[in-house]
Amino acid sequence: GSPDTGRARIIGVDLSLEGLRLARTLLGRQGRRVVLVCADASSLPIRDRCLAGVWSVQAFQHFPEEVLIGVQAELDRVLQERFVAQMIQSHAPWCYTILYRLARRRFHREGKVGALLVANRSARAWEALWRGFRGGRCRLQMGFSELFFHPELRLRWAHRYPVRLEQVLTRRAPRLAALVARQVEVRLEPG
Repeated sequence: GSPDTGRARIIGVDLSLEGLRLARTLLGRQGRRVVLVCADASSLPIRDRCLAGVWSVQAFQHFPEEVLIGVQAELDRVLQERFVAQMIQSHAPWCYTILYRLARRRFHREGKVGALLVANRSARAWEALWRGFRGGRCRLQMGFSELFFHPELRLRWAHRYPVRLEQVLTRRAPRLAALVARQVEVRLEPG
């Protein structure tokens, strides 16, 4: 059955019980209004049309294609008519292959890394995956982040991360930002 979410403002879902335990620890006293649910994202124990939004950071990139289709169907089922969905995923621009080769490293685009499935897709691929959500009647916005954060290439900042520069570039020069962004941001709202 569905979990009793009472008047919870946030429902956290994870397939891993350990991940939920960690979330509970990190939330501490602030997590009293957060309900944590151990569930498969393609089969959510949540009532139809009861969620106002979804926020995800680098979860969808670990779903095999057939699971991602099931997750999209579940989101369609549980999201209200008026909703916001914000999904932040790893981004794989074409220049990564070159940058990684220069750093004598291999950029892993898709497949398994140990036991973990990884699908580092381009912004166009993420856009194509979400374009048809709810029959294509949604407004889809694409954005980028982490333009200057690439720990796997051992790029470090001597001082603070240049957040303002990143914001300016992502707003005013999105095509330039897309060339080096480590993350793509997908936002869906009713059209």
